[in-house]
Amino acid sequence: RTRTRTRTSKRAEATFHVGGGDGMDITVMAITDEDPGSVQSGQYVWPAAPVLADYAWGQLQQGKLPTAGVCVELGAGCGLCGISVACCPASGFEEVIFTDHDPGTLHQVTENAEAQGDKRRIATRAEPLEWGEAATALPKASLVLGSDVIYDTSVVAPLFKTVDALLDGDGVFAMCQSFPYTPEIEAEMERCVAKLRLARAVEWDRLGEDGETLTLDPHRAHPCFPILTPTELQTRSGGTKLQLFRRQ
Repeated sequence: RTRTRTRTSKRAEATFHVGGGDGMDITVMAITDEDPGSVQSGQYVWPAAPVLADYAWGQLQQGKLPTAGVCVELGAGCGLCGISVACCPASGFEEVIFTDHDPGTLHQVTENAEAQGDKRRIATRAEPLEWGEAATALPKASLVLGSDVIYDTSVVAPLFKTVDALLDGDGVFAMCQSFPYTPEIEAEMERCVAKLRLARAVEWDRLGEDGETLTLDPHRAHPCFPILTPTELQTRSGGTKLQLFRRQ
């Protein structure tokens, strides 16, 4: 997911509101090149991230997601989802762990988390993680988050192997996407879910609503959408789909 070339990327603050009227603004540093090509696409705020961040905040406040134990964000990028959890008043987690395979991304997400200051209620740390690994260096997680993490058929099995290694007995994997998957990706997901005996529930499927649906070229990153609410992001990205995975 992260690709590097020699040119220097533009970075700027991107601010997002999560939690509705009782929520808060979260500001992160992100790459903002409008034509990023293959420049470190993991360090963008992809369209699904603010939507998942807003969802997680709301569900935690309502007690509809686990609020204790450990929260892990996969392919964390700028860390918006994990930061939302760490700042949410209802969070009772021991810690929030941001994971990615790129050292630059881990450095960026660490700075973004620390920049929240007193708004951050939960301890956070960033750890390197390659999907497909057993994740033995990480504790079991009651909540795992992933936004726009699937972009090719080849990443599906490694991703779900890692999810399976991380989830505790009652854990939940919340995954949000801003573009439709190919039939091949959907078939591979079904295979992995069945093999690992995971229950799959679609919270909503709004792909294609209120805007032009984005299609994903794995060799080209989506642009960042700074200073937008989740609703505005959905309009720009063509909606989102959010799914929950639990052990059967």
